[in-house]
Amino acid sequence: MIQCTSTALRSATTLHIHAKRWVSYDKASLTKEAILRKVESGLGEDAHGNPLRIDIKEKTLSTAAGSLPISPLLDPVWIQRRRRQRKERPQKWGGRFNKMLNRNPYAWALATPLRRCTNTNVTLPRYFLQEFELVKHPTSSAPWWAPGPLSFDDLRERPKTPRSIEKLMEIESDADDSPEWDAAGSSGSLASVSTENTVSSSDNDNQDAKTFRTQQPPKGVSTSSTGANPAAGSHESTEQSLGGDPQFCERRHRGSLTVYMSSRKSLVDLIGTKSKYAALLYKTRTGLAAYSVSQEAGNPVWRSDMGDVLLALLRRRAVDALIDRGRDCHTRYTKHRSIFTCASWDDVGQVERRGCVLWLPEDKQAAQQYATLDIDDVHYGTKMAVHNLYWLLGDEEVRRLQDESEVFRDGRIFVLTVHRSMSMTKLHLLLWRLQGYLDQQSVEGGEETYVTSDATSFASETVHQRWPTILTSAIDDVYRATLSVEDPEKEAEGKRLVEQLGRLKYEVQHNRKLSLLDDDGFPDETAAYNKELQNLGYPSWHNVPWLFAECYLYRRMNTLFQRTKRWKTYDVFARQKIDTFRSSRNAVLELASRYREIIAQLRANMPATGDAEAEKLLFFELFEICLWSNATDLSLLTNLTYEDIQKLQGAEARKASEANILINNLPAAYRLLYKARAEGKKVRRVDFVLDNAGFELYVDLFLASFLLLSELATEVILRPKSIPWFVSDVVPDDFTTLLNAISDPATFFQTPTEDEKLQDKAPAPLSEKQVNDMIFLFQDWAGRHAEGQLIIRPNRYWTAGGSFWRLPHEAGELLDDLKTSELVIFKGDLNYRKLTGDARWKPTTSFQQALGPMGKNSGINVLSLRTCKSDVVVGLPSGKDEELRKTDGGGGDSGARKWATSGKWGVVCLSEGK
Repeated sequence: MIQCTSTALRSATTLHIHAKRWVSYDKASLTKEAILRKVESGLGEDAHGNPLRIDIKEKTLSTAAGSLPISPLLDPVWIQRRRRQRKERPQKWGGRFNKMLNRNPYAWALATPLRRCTNTNVTLPRYFLQEFELVKHPTSSAPWWAPGPLSFDDLRERPKTPRSIEKLMEIESDADDSPEWDAAGSSGSLASVSTENTVSSSDNDNQDAKTFRTQQPPKGVSTSSTGANPAAGSHESTEQSLGGDPQFCERRHRGSLTVYMSSRKSLVDLIGTKSKYAALLYKTRTGLAAYSVSQEAGNPVWRSDMGDVLLALLRRRAVDALIDRGRDCHTRYTKHRSIFTCASWDDVGQVERRGCVLWLPEDKQAAQQYATLDIDDVHYGTKMAVHNLYWLLGDEEVRRLQDESEVFRDGRIFVLTVHRSMSMTKLHLLLWRLQGYLDQQSVEGGEETYVTSDATSFASETVHQRWPTILTSAIDDVYRATLSVEDPEKEAEGKRLVEQLGRLKYEVQHNRKLSLLDDDGFPDETAAYNKELQNLGYPSWHNVPWLFAECYLYRRMNTLFQRTKRWKTYDVFARQKIDTFRSSRNAVLELASRYREIIAQLRANMPATGDAEAEKLLFFELFEICLWSNATDLSLLTNLTYEDIQKLQGAEARKASEANILINNLPAAYRLLYKARAEGKKVRRVDFVLDNAGFELYVDLFLASFLLLSELATEVILRPKSIPWFVSDVVPDDFTTLLNAISDPATFFQTPTEDEKLQDKAPAPLSEKQVNDMIFLFQDWAGRHAEGQLIIRPNRYWTAGGSFWRLPHEAGELLDDLKTSELVIFKGDLNYRKLTGDARWKPTTSFQQALGPMGKNSGINVLSLRTCKSDVVVGLPSGKDEELRKTDGGGGDSGARKWATSGKWGVVCLSEGK
C-alpha cells in the first residue's frame, strides 16, 4: 500500500509543527520597531567599530563615510507592508464537499507522488504502480528483483492457529531435504523456486540466475506498518518460529535501486513468460535493463511467478485488515463499527458513512470484474463499489477470513464504512488496488508485441527473408541508377549509397545491433527513434519488436539518402511501383470502364430522388474493391511474377474473395455517412490514411470520386507518407505519377515493363474506348483536385516508429484535424498493426478495445480496410481463429497463425469513437 503523507485528523505534534511554521506571522514580530531591530542586527559594524543604523524617515544608512540611501529590501516599512498581506493562519477547509473529498480514499490515491511506469512509458500517481527493488540473497549475495518495501505495508505475522502450526511442522519435517525458498521475501505457499521459474536478464544458463538453496528454511519475521525490511535469520526451533511466518524471510541486504511498473497482474506475468521473447520483454517491459547491466547488479533473477507472489501479498494484507476491522462489529455503538451485515441489497442504502460493498455471492463466479451499486435519493455516494470477495481474495483467504472473523461467517452482503482514520482509508485503497491488479482489460504494453525472435510469428520470416530481399532490390536500383549518371559527384554519392545499403543488409543478416540514426535534417524524428532504441536496450535485428524494427529499417534507409546532396529526393522504390502499376493493366482498364457505368447510375439515381438501395450496393462493391486492391503489397510480393499479380486483381477474383471477409462493418460505415448527409451537414469530410501506390492508389481515387459524386462526402483528404516507406507506400509524387500515366495511357501501358523487356515482349495496344475511358478518369480526378475536393495532405507522423496508441500525446494537432472528419479510413496491414499496437491480442478482443486511445470516446470514427498479412487480428467470433488454423496452410498445431499472413483473408472493422 502507498503511505499517505498526511492524515485527516491533526495530532498535537502536527499542530506544534504548524505553530512553528507560522511563528513569523505573529503580530508582535510585524511592528516597525521589531523589523528594524532585526534588520540592523544583521548589518554589523563599520570600519571604525560603530554599529550601522537605519533612519526610517530619511531612508538612509549611517556609515563612516556618511549617510547612504538604503536598498528597498532593507527598508522596514517595505518589509512590513509586504508581510501584511500574509494570513496569520492557514484557512481551514470548509464546506461539505471539501470534507467529503478529504474522506474519499480514492482522492488520496490520486494525490500520491507521480512516478513513471517504464512498462507503458507514462507517468501515474504512485498508488497505481508497483515498485521493485534490487536485493541480494542473504547467503549467496546473488541479485534478485523483489517487490518493494511498500508491498509489505501492514503485513502481520500469521496467527497461532492449528492450521499454521501444522503447515509449519510439515515444512520443518522437510528441512533436511533443503527445500527451496523465496529469496525475494514474498508470500504464497513456501516458494519452490527453480531454474524453470526464474528469468535472468541474460540467458537462463547463467549461474547467478539459478535457484539458490539453504540448508534450513529461514526464520519468519513480521514487518511493520512502514514497510519493514526482513533480514535472513538462522533456523529456529518450532516453538520459536510459531510467532513468525515460514512463508516470509527477512531481507538483510536491502537494495536502494527501485523501479516502477503498472500494478497489473497481466503485465507482471509477461516478464516471466517462458517463450523466446521473454528475455527481450524482461529488458524492455519494466525498464530493468539499465540496472541489470550494471556491475553491481550482475544478472538479477526475476521470478516467473512474480505475479502470483504479489497477488498473495495483496490478498493477505486485505484479509488481515478485514479481520482487524471485524472485531469491533459487536459493539453497541454503531458509529464505531466498521462493517455492517445487510440482509438484502436494499439495506445497503440505509447504512451511514457507507464506503463500499463486500459481497460473498452464492455463485463464486458472479460479477468477477469491478461492479457498482446505485444508491437513490442521496446527494453524495450515489455509486458504491461492489467487491466479489471470492474473486478478489481467493477461496483460501476467504476461508481464513471466515475462520478468524465471526462477522463474515453469516451473511452475504456487507458494507465497509468510511472513517477518517488512516487504516480505513488504506483498507479501501487496498481493495481498489486488488481490483486493478486483477483487471483483465489490456492496455498497450499489456499484451506483448510481436518480436523478430519468435519463430512462430511472421516477424521471423520477415527479418530473415523479406528484409534482405528488399535491401537487395534497393541496392540493385541505386546501382542501375548510378550507371546512367553523368555528374561525377552524384555518381560518387551513388556508389557510397550502394556501399551503405550493403552494410545495412549485412547487419540485418548477421544480427548486429540497431545503431543510432544520424541527424538528417529532422532532429526531432531521429531523436525519437534513438530514444526508443535506448529504451529497448539497443537490441539486435533478430530480437527486437517487429513493428519498431520495420519502421526503423525504412527510416534509416531514408536517412542515408537525406545525408547526400544529389539523392535527397530519390525514391528507391519508385521504379518498382511504376512497373507494378503497369502490370496491373487489365484491372486498371476494367475499372476505368466500370467508372463510367457508375457515374451513369449515380446520375440516374441521385440521393434526392433515386434508389438508396442501389447506392448502398455500389458503396459496398467499391469498398470491397478497395479492400482487395491491398493484395498488391510490394513489400510482401517479393517472389511473385507479374502474371501472379494480375491474378490477384479483376472482377472474378474479387467475387471469389467475398466469402473471405471475416469481419464486415461496411453497413455501419454507410449509415454514418448517410446520416451526416441526411442531417444536412455542410462539410462532410472523409480521410484516407493511404497504404500502397499504383493500383491501390488508383482504386482509392476511384472510391473517393464515388463518395464525392454521391454526396456522401463533400471533400476527401488523402494522407500519404512523407518518405519512401515499406516499398510501395504512397508518397506525394506517386499521385502526380499516377495522373500523368492515365493522362497518356497509350504511352504508359504500351511501354514494356522490365520483365517484358527481358523476355522481348511488347504489350498489346489499347483500344480507342480504353484510351477514352482513362482520359475521362484523368479529367475527372484532376478537376476535383483543382476544385479542392481531393486534397493531398502528408504528415511526417505517419512514418514514426511507434503505434497509433501514442498519437494523442505525440501529434495532438493531427488528432484534432482527424476529429473533424466524418470517417477516417485506415488502409492496409501496416496501419492495422499500428492501430492495434501490433500486440498479441486474443483474437476475440473487440476492435475498439484494441485501438486503445483511438477507440471509444476518441472523437474519431475509424474504419480499417485490411487484407491480413501479419499475425495480429482482433474482433473474431469465438472459435474462428482455431477453425482457420485447421485449414490448409492455416498453421495447425505449429503455434503460428499462418492463415493471417497469407493475404487470403480480409477484415473491414469500424470503431465509432464519436
